Amino acid sequence: MGCIQKKKRHSLNIFELADKQAEQILKITKIKKTTQIKVLEGSYLKITEAQKYRNNINIHKNTFEISLIAEGNTNYEEDKHQCSLFTLISDIDTIQKLQIETQTNIQLNPQSYLFLEKVFHKLDKLFMLSFIIGFNNKLGVEGSKNLSHSILQCSNLRYLVLKIMDNNLLGSEGGKHIGESFQNCKHLEKLEYTINYGNKISIQGGQSLSKSLLKCHQLKQIKLIIESDNELEPQGGIAIGQGLKSCSNLIDLYIDIGKNNIGQEGVSQIGMSLQSMQNLQSLDLNIQNNNMQEAGSIKLSEGIKELQQLLSLKLSIGHYNNIQEKGALSIFKSFANLHKLQIFVFRLGQLNYIQQKSLALLGLSLKGLKNLQYCIVSLIKHENNLFNDQSHLQNKIKHSPKLINFCMYLS
Repeated sequence: MGCIQKKKRHSLNIFELADKQAEQILKITKIKKTTQIKVLEGSYLKITEAQKYRNNINIHKNTFEISLIAEGNTNYEEDKHQCSLFTLISDIDTIQKLQIETQTNIQLNPQSYLFLEKVFHKLDKLFMLSFIIGFNNKLGVEGSKNLSHSILQCSNLRYLVLKIMDNNLLGSEGGKHIGESFQNCKHLEKLEYTINYGNKISIQGGQSLSKSLLKCHQLKQIKLIIESDNELEPQGGIAIGQGLKSCSNLIDLYIDIGKNNIGQEGVSQIGMSLQSMQNLQSLDLNIQNNNMQEAGSIKLSEGIKELQQLLSLKLSIGHYNNIQEKGALSIFKSFANLHKLQIFVFRLGQLNYIQQKSLALLGLSLKGLKNLQYCIVSLIKHENNLFNDQSHLQNKIKHSPKLINFCMYLS
C-alpha cells in the first residue's frame, strides 16, 4: 500500500534581498490559500521597518486571505497616524478573509485602532473577519471604542469572530462599544462573540449586543459566550433575549452565559426568544449559576417545546439555579415534543431542589423520542433529593429503537 505524505508548510520567498533583521522579526508562511504573517515573540517592530517589509513581502495585490498574528510580548511603534503592526497589511485592498490575533501582553495604544479603521475602510470585498484580543492586552474603554469603529466599516461581512480574552478592562463602557461593533453588518450569517472572564461588561454590554442582534436578520449561526463575572444582571439577560428573538432564521445556536446573575427574568426572556426559532436544528445552552428558579424554568420549557426541527439539544442547568420540582417537570415534559431529536445531553447540578419522581417524567419523555441516537444524562444528588439507584430511568431510555450510545452519571 502506498504512503501519502502530507505537504509541509513552506515559507515564501518574502524578501527581494536577504534581510537577516526581517527574518528575526517576521515569519511568512503559506498555509493552503492563507498567507500568514507572524510577528515573532519578543520582537520590536518599527513603522519604517513595517513599511519596508510590507513593500518587500511577496504578497501581491490579488491576495484574498491573510492571517496577521502578533505573538506574545511583542512591541510596536505607534504614532497618531500609524501603527507598525497594521501597516503590514495597509495597502492590500483585495482581502476577502482576514484574521487578526494579538496574543498575550500586546498592549497597543488605543490610537492604533483608529489607524485600523482606515485599513478596514478600503476592504470593501471583506466578507470574513476574525479578531482575537489576547489575555492582558488591556484594551480598555478607548481601545474598545476605536476597535468598534473599525469593525463598523466592514458592512459586507457575512462571518464575524470577535473574541476578547481575560483582563482587557472593558467595563460597562467598553462592553457597550464592543456590543455595537457589528450593527452595520446587516448581511451577517454567522457570528461568534466571546467576552472572557471578568471583563465586567455589565448591563450596558448586554443591551448594546442586543441592539446589534436586532439589525442582523440573516443570521443562521450564533455562538455567544459571555463568561462568568461579567455582571449582566437580569436587565442584561433580558436585553440579550430580546435581541435573539429577532433571529428567526437561526439553524445553530450556542449560548454559554453561566454565572452572570441573569435570574429568572433573563432566562425567561431567552426562553421566549426560542419560540421564534422555528428552523433551529441545534441548541447548546449553558445557563448554570444564574438562579433561574421555577418561573425561569417554565418559560425556558415553553421555548424548547416549540423547536420541532431540533436534531441536537445540549442543556446544562448546572448548579445553583433553584428550579424546584415544578420547574423540573416543566422542562422534562418539553423534551417529549422534540420528535426529530438525535443527540441529547443534559446536566443538572446541585442546589436545584428537584425530587426523584420528576425523573420518571424525564424517562418517559426520552423514551418517546424514536430518533434518539446519543444520550448523556449527568445528575448531582446534593440538595436534589435523588436516589442512588437510577436503573428504572436507564431502562426507560436505553430501549429507544435507534439508540447507539447512552451514558448516565450520578454523583
